[in-house]
Amino acid sequence: MKPKLVLYYVAVAALLLIAAFSSLRLLNLDSVNYISIAQLYADGHWKEAVNGYWSPLFSWLLVPFVKLGIDGQVASRILMILFALGNLALGHRLVRKYAADKGTRAATIIYHLAMVPLLIVAVRGVITPDLLTVFFVLSLLTVLTGAARRKDRSRRTLVFIGLLAAAGYFAKAFLLPFFVVMGAAWFFALGEGGLTARFTDRLKRFGLVLAAFAITILPWVAALSLKYEHATTGNSGEYSLAYIGPNNVGHPGRNGLLSPPHDFSLGPMEDPSTHPYLPWSPLQSREDFEYYVDYLVNQNFEAVNRVLTTLSPYLLGVLLVLVGLLVAGKVDRRQRDFLTLIALMSLVYLSGYYALHVEGGGRYLWPVLVLSTLVTSIYAGTWYVRCQGRPRKILAILLIIALVFPAYRNLYVHDKERGYSEELSLYQAGQFVKERVEPRSRFASNVLRASTRISYYANQLSYGTTGQGVTLKDPGTLKALRDYGVEYFFYVDHPLLDNDEEGLSGFEVIGTTHVNFADHRSKFPGGPHKAYLIKL
Repeated sequence: MKPKLVLYYVAVAALLLIAAFSSLRLLNLDSVNYISIAQLYADGHWKEAVNGYWSPLFSWLLVPFVKLGIDGQVASRILMILFALGNLALGHRLVRKYAADKGTRAATIIYHLAMVPLLIVAVRGVITPDLLTVFFVLSLLTVLTGAARRKDRSRRTLVFIGLLAAAGYFAKAFLLPFFVVMGAAWFFALGEGGLTARFTDRLKRFGLVLAAFAITILPWVAALSLKYEHATTGNSGEYSLAYIGPNNVGHPGRNGLLSPPHDFSLGPMEDPSTHPYLPWSPLQSREDFEYYVDYLVNQNFEAVNRVLTTLSPYLLGVLLVLVGLLVAGKVDRRQRDFLTLIALMSLVYLSGYYALHVEGGGRYLWPVLVLSTLVTSIYAGTWYVRCQGRPRKILAILLIIALVFPAYRNLYVHDKERGYSEELSLYQAGQFVKERVEPRSRFASNVLRASTRISYYANQLSYGTTGQGVTLKDPGTLKALRDYGVEYFFYVDHPLLDNDEEGLSGFEVIGTTHVNFADHRSKFPGGPHKAYLIKL
């Protein structure tokens, strides 16, 4: 690597470091559970740490940091920075490989201008393994295209592809079907000689990849199957299908109190599949299938709209660049094949998420955003060098700016919408509880966000939430809290309810504070809100 490039990556690393640690306290339910599971492994609670809902690799990578006494949030941000740099380097390599010879410099500049702000958004966001997912998608793309270019069909390369796919599955369970579909498409159509190679040869090579993949994941699959007492590669998909099924009652984490899965747990959502739910499949009957189709067409429209809203600036950039290429000159076969591969990867990835109800917004789409950035950078660089004459050059520059602009707009919108001050408020509330309550006490709140974050910061055993708009003057709520043995209740004053304080009379209020947050899912408007720590 050239010294100038090394200095550039050092500068980007410093920028990501500043960005990541400026939002250190930004968590969500996923963040808390990945860190909590890492702590279970570090403490030797291996049986409890095995989890079919949260993929294990991110937690596994956190364990050495936790063992050294490094805070889980700090360790997570370090991992996110490392994988962000890995993604940047892999993308750089692919851009240089597929850009036109004279357009390589322009393509790499455009790529880095667009990619760096995306990575800043990612490392400043909530702690999740999404950058890890992007890393394995890009790694698979790099290995497949590299092997094809060198005509490398050795057993070592095929085994490595299988191991890479297994690591991707450990990072995110959804990558199991994604890699299988993409592997089949590559070995039987797109690569490895395409349809011209002998079918038996292609089948043998793909079989070797699947064998390496299966052998690698077998111990983990066995551990999951033993824990849940049936054969499974993970239960997040099954759980998500049950969640959207005709008999669903909504997300269990928002519908009343739940017991933690074990005594070492942080809260009930550490393993959602341990709570009662009705397994459901759209293939059970014709009625179930029709219900599912109706769900995809109608009820899931909001998710589709969210996908299109997130991707629209990038898709517009892709469209502009492709139209420009039609004007500026033909695309060579190598670039066309690469575009076909990325288009298929994006389609398969989006289709898998569209098949389920997914909350969390654009972060689930990071692989697609990065793949679209790769394509547009490669083609924009090619287009720029093929545009002759000053007017065309100026037009090319303007359209390239339009291509890069969405990344910076995303950075601005992200900073504007993210509640960094809100998360700091919840951290301070956690310290407030920690100073007044013994560790590992039974804890609950009337707001899910407060329950998960405050229990994490204060090291409490969370029993979840009583639900929005619920007060202690409700006999059913009080009975449920006592039935679960909840010792402390963090009650956040709901601005839409009258005389909240009257419902607290007769209870021991051991402290009051304020929390400043808005939770649209719990229909909590913006704060600050007065909060009461109550001993039951």
